Amino acid sequence: MEQKRRLLWWTLCLLTFLALPLTIWEFQKQHYDVHYQAWFIGGIFVILSMPISIYEIAMHTEYYTQPRLQKHVIRILLMVPIYAVDAWFALRFQKASRPA
Repeated sequence: MEQKRRLLWWTLCLLTFLALPLTIWEFQKQHYDVHYQAWFIGGIFVILSMPISIYEIAMHTEYYTQPRLQKHVIRILLMVPIYAVDAWFALRFQKASRPA
């Protein structure tokens, strides 16, 4: 089972690193604005970071053997999805940050 999971993980990584340059190239050909390119690519990385962070947090809570250390590790791991979503929203709703 572990080998299948690793194979799936490496396949996902390889496809992502192959698809991103192709996507950027297609955006350039279609003359999309740089803002939309950043928004789309940021969304891809948010989608990739969420399950990784959730899995790591779940593993730390399942094997909670060193509470003094692991509570801080879990807090740090929680920063990844929070910051990722926050940064993606900042890219998506750029006008909301400007004063009226």
